Amino acid sequence: CSRGHFCPREGMSNPQRCPPGTYNPGRGAKFASACIPCPAGHFCANGVDQNWEVYGGTTNGGVADPSECRAGTYQERRGQFTCDLCPAGKMCPSSGMTMPLDCEFGKYCMIGTGATDVQPVRCPFGFLNDRLNATSMDDCEPCPPGYYCDNCGKKFHTDSFVEIHTRNPICISKLVLSLLV
Repeated sequence: CSRGHFCPREGMSNPQRCPPGTYNPGRGAKFASACIPCPAGHFCANGVDQNWEVYGGTTNGGVADPSECRAGTYQERRGQFTCDLCPAGKMCPSSGMTMPLDCEFGKYCMIGTGATDVQPVRCPFGFLNDRLNATSMDDCEPCPPGYYCDNCGKKFHTDSFVEIHTRNPICISKLVLSLLV
């Protein structure tokens, strides 16, 4: 009996596929219990394309090895045959993720953030976002009068460069260095 399958009767010409959401890396399995639930961060199915959309009207089992969820997706549960898109306000920058990460200060994250073509978006200069998990440009607030706002989610007073928010020290060093040059 081939990998990804089980054969309840010896000499079966049509082995039975392991169900979607499971895999079987070995040969010669006799029972469905040899099919192992797919680990979190992975999917186990044939009939699913690279965008994790079902094609051909069916999702087939019969896989020998689990496949990692790609960047921009995640799967927190075991035994699944698809991956979930990273939700708005979160990011999934690497493959095999079991939980999305918070979208960073000064940025907003749309659905699927982390995929090659969907990256976190910085709030533009003159806007401020000092919250995690922003989902759109609507979460970027205009800089208050009398303050300079870079796109790192911080506010600075125009005269003394007093930092109002201290959540991202990298931005202040960039600002101070650029003013000294």
